[in-house]
Amino acid sequence: MRYVSFILILILVGCGKNPFSAYPQVAQVHFAEGRELCSGTIVSQRAVLTAFHCVKGGGEFTIQTARGFFSTQQVEGMPQTNGGVNDLALLLFQEDIAPPQDVMPLGEAVNSGDRIEIVGFGCSAIRQRDEVPTLRAGQNVILDVSDYLEVTTPREVAIRESFRGVMGDANNAGACPGDSGGPAAKKVSGKLNLVGVTYAIQEGTEEVRSLFVDLAREDNREFLRVNDQRYGLGMVGF
Repeated sequence: MRYVSFILILILVGCGKNPFSAYPQVAQVHFAEGRELCSGTIVSQRAVLTAFHCVKGGGEFTIQTARGFFSTQQVEGMPQTNGGVNDLALLLFQEDIAPPQDVMPLGEAVNSGDRIEIVGFGCSAIRQRDEVPTLRAGQNVILDVSDYLEVTTPREVAIRESFRGVMGDANNAGACPGDSGGPAAKKVSGKLNLVGVTYAIQEGTEEVRSLFVDLAREDNREFLRVNDQRYGLGMVGF
């Protein structure tokens, strides 16, 4: 299993002056001391949800959003008693990092067969984190809901290059390095609702399976609920 500090996809949406314009709810997360990067989702005007494995080293983290750059050392990570199924962390900020319309609400539980949208920074973005970030997005159908939300990308449509992870066509999206912590979202009434967080990939002989932390799991939901109340974050979707 490989962590996927990146995402999957073929639709390039970050070519303009502001690469976040199509998905203002998504943030690029720079590791402490400028090391590598992950993705994240704005779930409050003062919080970004990402993967715990992206921030477990501590230190100062910088995010880039549609509104600019923001830094913080305040992190609330979920206890990793169950491993990757709880791979969640909140980056907390003293100031607003986004207006209300750029906050992604939490969605309800999803099922096998539901179509999700995967968004994030990854692959080539790892090599250009000091340049204009590249944001990609794609869709896939949930294959299974077990410990994780799972989607697959057939190897015949997956692109394999050195340290570039997996990319499928627009309807077979999968995760790759740089996507970790980014959103898996379901569109409800035309609005994206956050249902999962990019975690890792498993490589098989015929397919590559992308795994997302299931935000409908009661322990994951409770982690978000407790911190929402503790810090007065005003998350939407409980």
